[in-house]
Amino acid sequence: RRSPALCQALLQRQNSSGSPWLRRSVSAVSAEKHPGDGTPGAWSGSAAELRILELHQAAAETYSESVDILLEELAELFESVPDAAVPRIRAALDAGLVFAPHGRHVDLRWLVSQLNADDELRVLRRIYGACQPPELERRGFVVLSDVDDTVLPGRDSLHISGSDRSWVLDGSLYPAVARMLTELRGDLGRDRDYPVLLTARPPPLLQQLPEKLRDLADDRRPRMAILPGVGGVHMGANFIRILAHSYSKLGSLKVTRLMEYARLFPDYSGRFVFVGDDGQGDLKAAAGMLELKAPYVDGGQHKNGPVVSGRTPLVAFVAIHAVCHKAGAFSVPAEQRAAKVALLRRSFPSVLPPLGCRVGVRAAEAAEVVEAVEPREPASAPAPVRGPRHRFFYFLDYSDLGRQLAQAGWLEPCQAEAIAEAFAEESARKSFRSPPRGFSCCECLLGSGGGG
Repeated sequence: RRSPALCQALLQRQNSSGSPWLRRSVSAVSAEKHPGDGTPGAWSGSAAELRILELHQAAAETYSESVDILLEELAELFESVPDAAVPRIRAALDAGLVFAPHGRHVDLRWLVSQLNADDELRVLRRIYGACQPPELERRGFVVLSDVDDTVLPGRDSLHISGSDRSWVLDGSLYPAVARMLTELRGDLGRDRDYPVLLTARPPPLLQQLPEKLRDLADDRRPRMAILPGVGGVHMGANFIRILAHSYSKLGSLKVTRLMEYARLFPDYSGRFVFVGDDGQGDLKAAAGMLELKAPYVDGGQHKNGPVVSGRTPLVAFVAIHAVCHKAGAFSVPAEQRAAKVALLRRSFPSVLPPLGCRVGVRAAEAAEVVEAVEPREPASAPAPVRGPRHRFFYFLDYSDLGRQLAQAGWLEPCQAEAIAEAFAEESARKSFRSPPRGFSCCECLLGSGGGG
């Protein structure tokens, strides 16, 4: 076993290369204040926790050796750490931004997918047993976001990445997108203080994203999770599908990635959110995401199913950005957007806030959980309901989305105001004018209150 001093030496070697932002991300591992005192080299966590973190970081230098050892030991190490360490180890593996020399993103989802069935189940059981759901009164969501045409416009000439032209093409993020994601994340704590990118980009093309999207993360403690598209021989097939405007498989893959991710974070069931756009597959994925139920472990097997008699969906809501082309025409016409909103809201009606019950509750126990929790909801729900708590939204810009989410009760009015202020400030820097609202937002399409 390596000592803390050797671990620190490894981190120092990694700090000598790569972008400054990523170097700060690597350095943050050795300065975590909850396992140590913030001094590099100081460590008060368990030896198993240190072993996981050092092997994970070592993958950036010696991929084959380090990853082989980590995969061999991961299940045993997870079972060896105390309960309190599991959430922070999970976050470190998920958002530590470790890339192997050949570009492979070595994150929690990928590592678990490489385990044999028995070890995978051991890790899942450890997560399910140690990670508690947030308190009912604690606000916040686990926000998964697409990248191109959702966080910033796609810029390639063939429109492979995207085609939105409602914002400048200099690499700037859409106005207020960072503030929106911050407000949605709320106060779930240190182990959920980072963005999650759900992208169709293949694994070899992920390494530049953290630097490109650094404004989405905390610059002092840079972390970011990335869920990729397919790689290998499938990359060419996806390229052809995009050129042919065939996006159904891209959408299906995003639903699959969400399911894979959610089973690693079952304690946040009911708090997942997806923000995408209507350019490439996200709109097709919306229905699949909204019908997902929370995962659980039962009888030695991992399953996907309802937590409380099917009452608690996995995803709280989905929001889709309306892509606007250079000529001012929207990718999806106004009438079709209105029809899609009406259909999805009818198919997936309003829901209560997350119940906060333990994931994995059996049907026989569900009634007791509901009876115990529901009387407290008027006093402890994440936000007062000011209108129907819709689960699907179509939006033009992030000021528009903030207003709709506040009307639906997913955000507080003060949060929507903060998003609107950020939008005005960031738009003014680029002398940007939003497209006409009469052709974009759900309020204009479907009536007051953000929909029907």
